[in-house]
Amino acid sequence: AALDRESNMEVKLASDSYVRMVLSYGNERIEVVRGQFLSMLFQMFRNVERRNPMRQEARDRFVDDLTQRLEQAHSLSQLISCFNEALQRLCFVSSRALHGPKVMRLEATLQYLRENFPEPLPLPDVARKAGFSVPAFSRVFKQATGTSFLCYLRGVRVEHAKKLLSTTPMTTEQIAHACGFRSPHHLIRSFKKVTHQTPGAWRKEQGVRAGAA
Repeated sequence: AALDRESNMEVKLASDSYVRMVLSYGNERIEVVRGQFLSMLFQMFRNVERRNPMRQEARDRFVDDLTQRLEQAHSLSQLISCFNEALQRLCFVSSRALHGPKVMRLEATLQYLRENFPEPLPLPDVARKAGFSVPAFSRVFKQATGTSFLCYLRGVRVEHAKKLLSTTPMTTEQIAHACGFRSPHHLIRSFKKVTHQTPGAWRKEQGVRAGAA
């Protein structure tokens, strides 16, 4: 129902509740959880496809890509992360902002950005890869995501920087290189735009929270 209403917040809340139920039902056995997640994704995809029919080739490619990571996950945490990512992709494809080939081409591009964010990703190259001119790509991207290409890419990179800051002892310079930023200064400037904090302040805050927990 949340997916039908195109509410990302509702989908997130429903997903969190569903994951807890599945973990309890399966006694946290990874293959049971994997089977439940895959079954739910197929059911949700069928609902999406009824509203937005796809060509067979695009449909098969999307389903294979959607489920491959879940099938290859080796831990519960990885499995849950893959499931949530698959839900995000379904939310995007179900959006009524775009239809047909455009939405599939753009969805594939978003996945490409999420997988290749450490690499240099000039807008003209990404637009060409997606099959758009730069002006058309920028217009369609903003229409579908609500933000610009550069802001979206910055957000993806900052999210990965946050993970590294909270789970590794890597330096700012190492994290900048690992997340696709040109320099530590570029990381700090981008991080502050997204979180209103420096990476150092954010890492310290996370450490305090972990210690309190």
